[in-house]
Amino acid sequence: MYTPDPENYENDVNSLLVKVVKAVFVFANENTEFYLFNISLGSAPSESKSVKAAEKYILTQYKILSELFADILKVHMNLSGKEDMLAFRFLSLLNAHIILWFGSMGDLSDATANSITTGYMHGIFS
Repeated sequence: MYTPDPENYENDVNSLLVKVVKAVFVFANENTEFYLFNISLGSAPSESKSVKAAEKYILTQYKILSELFADILKVHMNLSGKEDMLAFRFLSLLNAHIILWFGSMGDLSDATANSITTGYMHGIFS
């Protein structure tokens, strides 16, 4: 849940997104096979039984993030109407880092969570 504090960058969107990244990282670390399976479905044929079976879970993840960004955009109106795109890109960025971690080319550390969030924030508010 987003509690606005636009006067204080560290306590506004940035800190919330860092918490989201850390939560996703913990889930991916504790449920690696499940999480990687869900990611892999992104390249599977949309008519496949696997995609159909997991569709509601995949869409739920995007819906939660989209609703979060919709709340953020009530305060940061320069991005109004872009909540779905922001959610998609944010989750795609997290998934890319999780794939790198699984391939031993990255980590799921707090420093990585902060770095991802800082880069993402500079991109959306520039």
